[in-house]
Amino acid sequence: MSSKVFICSNITKRFQSGLSRVIVSSSNNIFANLAYETVLMNEVKAKTLEKAIFLWQSSGSVVIGKHQNIFAEANLDFLRKRNICVARRQSGGGAVYHDLGNVNVSFIQSRDSFSKKSNLLTISRIINDNFRSITGSLVSVNHRDDLIIAGYGKISGSSARLERLSSLHHLTLLSASDLSFLSEALHSTFKLKHSSTLSVISKTTNLSSHFANASPANVVAVIANFYSSAFGTHSETLGIRDFSENTFFLKTFDLYKSWEWIHALNPRFSLKRQFYFENVYILVEIEVNRGFLTTVNFSFNNLYDSLAVDLRLLANLLKGCLFKSNIISNRLSNWLYENNLATDALCLQFCSFLKNIVS
Repeated sequence: MSSKVFICSNITKRFQSGLSRVIVSSSNNIFANLAYETVLMNEVKAKTLEKAIFLWQSSGSVVIGKHQNIFAEANLDFLRKRNICVARRQSGGGAVYHDLGNVNVSFIQSRDSFSKKSNLLTISRIINDNFRSITGSLVSVNHRDDLIIAGYGKISGSSARLERLSSLHHLTLLSASDLSFLSEALHSTFKLKHSSTLSVISKTTNLSSHFANASPANVVAVIANFYSSAFGTHSETLGIRDFSENTFFLKTFDLYKSWEWIHALNPRFSLKRQFYFENVYILVEIEVNRGFLTTVNFSFNNLYDSLAVDLRLLANLLKGCLFKSNIISNRLSNWLYENNLATDALCLQFCSFLKNIVS
């Protein structure tokens, strides 16, 4: 890695005014880092901060856009088995996978100063000027505002949130991520009927496969050095402990890790599943809207009367229930315990089905 930090004079001139900060997070907690972005946006709105570059990494997590559906974007069974969490960010756009091989760069500033293209071009020039290409290819910006290595794939996706007085533009930089995990984590196994924003699937590659010494730590260092020089300041390292008395941060942190934010914001969706029970195929269809089971329907032929009645009772029991694992499990368990019904075996199958998808 070159010791020379690339600085463009016109960029430096544009940045050197007002209070500007370059912050490197010491936390790998996805919810803390998303909350700190919001804190910085709040400071811009309050005019106690003009702009900030926030560099951060998170342990294994899938981060979806604000208007996306978790069930359409992520392989939830894969995530559960590997303790990979799901988070919902405040910006739109598609789902991304984070691990410690990925570097996130957040640009927080006034809305008037917002320029996604400028940010992307600057990051691409920092990478190209500070790391030696070992494949002969360089980082560039494509028509979708992704950072790519032509012929090899995408190394970064980005999204933005614009408010009246502030703006947030954040992007990923795949440095040395586990791309097999990325592919599996972002592959939903559900066939849903929904109208939420879908991610665009792209071929991906790591910076470290194309540039010498482009480790996550070195990528963070060159970006922090560039913007520190451009801002005429020094970079800061901050973690969760630095905000232990910041009530806005703590409130936002709790919100971002809550079921109400992550799951209840899922747009309306429905899915179907077929069960084979006592020589009869039974089709169940559920619809979920904003965290509630709004519809539970069972379709069947040639089913004896008592079981048909029980299935209708079960559908009524679950309609209006929060689509939350502990609530559904408790309601089903209590129902089975209190009633000596013919549906016990079927209900156990249905309960298992719900547990595999429910949040």
